Amino acid sequence: MQALFADQFEHLLQAMNRLEQVLSRPVLLLAAGWHEPYSVNLGEDAAKRLIDLYVRLPDSDALPVLFIYGRGCSVAFADMLRRSNLPLHASYVMGRTLGPTTSVALCSRSLVMLPGAGLGAADAVEVIEQDYRAPSAEQWRVMPAEYKSMLLSAECAPHTRRLLLSELDAMSRQNLAERLLAAVLSSHFDREQREQVLELVDALSLKRLGRELGLGVKELMMLGLNARGPVESDELEAALELARQIEAEFAVLPVERPLFQDTELGEVEFELATGEPGALLASTQYAYYYELDTGSPDPDSGMLRGAWKELFSPF
Repeated sequence: MQALFADQFEHLLQAMNRLEQVLSRPVLLLAAGWHEPYSVNLGEDAAKRLIDLYVRLPDSDALPVLFIYGRGCSVAFADMLRRSNLPLHASYVMGRTLGPTTSVALCSRSLVMLPGAGLGAADAVEVIEQDYRAPSAEQWRVMPAEYKSMLLSAECAPHTRRLLLSELDAMSRQNLAERLLAAVLSSHFDREQREQVLELVDALSLKRLGRELGLGVKELMMLGLNARGPVESDELEAALELARQIEAEFAVLPVERPLFQDTELGEVEFELATGEPGALLASTQYAYYYELDTGSPDPDSGMLRGAWKELFSPF
């Protein structure tokens, strides 16, 4: 069932409208929390919703911009956005992207980096420990020789086998994220500039940046990307106000929310399950809101599960 956008996020919608007025362009918003347990990993279903928002934008001669504040984009999300080839004028980046969200930002024709913003390692993936199972033929084919020796050794402990498998899975996903970045960057350069693409892939790698560093606007410009900071004070003020509204609603900053509530017997009861904001994909006309259920954590990861809701604006 649809609900009014303004009823759920009144001040955020006002900030989006303000930025649209200043830019004279439609604004698409991608906001997703990344601080546990309120983090969200956007997949292909979310990418379809963002594309739907683009298709439903009112007719305009001005290309839209994508405002990004979040990190929770999967390789599948970023690759679907790349394949859709949406003509986006610019990505406005707040904070530091990480993982495939870096590739999402580069799907636009240019970058507008807000104060302190940066593009982090595009190939940063989480290492998820898994139950051991025999490697597939493909995994075995690309597996480093030392890993094969360890797995075949009778002295290899079960826990070591699980760690090896988890590391192999992470290496595979890291390779996919790197290839995705190269494909996205290829749209910014001619074929003769392949060396520049490879230089950027290396500069935006986990090897160079780790999980804590990012490239700012000057470094991105030096590497040949079309990047800038906000030019007009109105543009900066409107963008920062939208960022503040996102910070007020989503876990893009560290949050402390109690898991227990005080009772006459002490802190013994879990708080009642409530809907917590997880992610928002929006235009000023429609929005898809991912609501987390604090009473439904994933039994394996501990992360909160949720569901998408559609919101709309009557204006």
